[in-house]
Amino acid sequence: MTFNYFEDTQDQRKVFRVKRITWSTLRGSDLSIVELDASLQTVLKAGITPLKLRSEPSPAHQLPILVIGAPLAFQGAEGYLRMAACLAQPSAAVVEYMWVWVNEQSNGCHDIFPGVSGSPILDRFTNEIIGVIGTSTWGGGRSRCSRNDPCEVENGGITKQTNTSYGSKTQGLTKCFSAGRFAFNAVNCPLGAPTTFELGSDPLFDYLKGGDGTWQWEQTFSVNAPAIRYKYVRSATDCATLENYAEAIPSTGPVTVSHAMNEGPGITFLCVLPLETPDGPIRPLFSNSVLIFYRWLINPPSLMPPHYRRTYDAETRVHEFTLLPVTPELDMAGYRYKSGEPDKLDCLSDQDYQRINPSFGRFEVEVGSQPSVVCIAGMDMAGHQSPRIRLHLAPATIASNQ
Repeated sequence: MTFNYFEDTQDQRKVFRVKRITWSTLRGSDLSIVELDASLQTVLKAGITPLKLRSEPSPAHQLPILVIGAPLAFQGAEGYLRMAACLAQPSAAVVEYMWVWVNEQSNGCHDIFPGVSGSPILDRFTNEIIGVIGTSTWGGGRSRCSRNDPCEVENGGITKQTNTSYGSKTQGLTKCFSAGRFAFNAVNCPLGAPTTFELGSDPLFDYLKGGDGTWQWEQTFSVNAPAIRYKYVRSATDCATLENYAEAIPSTGPVTVSHAMNEGPGITFLCVLPLETPDGPIRPLFSNSVLIFYRWLINPPSLMPPHYRRTYDAETRVHEFTLLPVTPELDMAGYRYKSGEPDKLDCLSDQDYQRINPSFGRFEVEVGSQPSVVCIAGMDMAGHQSPRIRLHLAPATIASNQ
């Protein structure tokens, strides 16, 4: 770990080896506690003054904050420490690919580039750490809730906020330290004990095709805890409250729970809370131990046509098409195409469509002296057919030898 990572003071950097990760979670929040291979006294003697963790809860929003981090690169060069200032925005439940974070502090600070994840969020006036940057929509595409394209979910509805970053709150962590050392099992530490889940054949998340009646959601998993409690919710923030969790059930072997999905389209969450003891107390920040599954029910019709880029090489007379995913509206595995003469090609007919390898997402069409047509078909992540594209390609211009 490098300190003083500034561009203009490179000779003053201090580097300490990481000894181990003493606690880490991607459940409910995105936090890790890293132990350096150096004592606190050694770090202080090197001229490094640690930032303090805020012990009390921060205001919900409008707090002036700073984000200090080093992006992987900035304007084509190595990314050194940079500082961004803005106001904290309301907290939200955030979904990104397989991860669900229940109470993320949002902000609109600029200069949040790849590599800034893990950077501290500071109270601008006290310099106390109130959170850690986890993810951002800065530089994202059209997808929602996919990797590097996080979204907010409330009451099953999905919203993607542009140019917004999210950070996990650090309140309560001060009670887990003693003399500079972290201990999750300390009496007053609000974090739960580390647990490991193993999934059965059912995925952590999935997209379901709506309009075909009620889906029966079955989920099988194992966990190294003596018992669990669980509940189904439409807002992931509800995973962080004990209200409506089922009574404890043993989890010494594989556990299967089932739910009839009749809530309508959108996202439904399954919150699974591992217990340290079947009937013992539950720690205040238990949401950092909750494993959250989800299912996204998508009703027809799919309204987004295939998304692509096209280039043309006049020398080879070849059009190259690159298909692009848009989660959940366009699945890379669902793209197909066909080409032919304009008066003979019916894009609405499924006949003669060729599947496009999702690993490459490209196909080529060579044009001759006559016009040609390309048809592109797609589908969403649940399997609904998208509107099809019919694209006319002009005949190639043949150079004359005269």
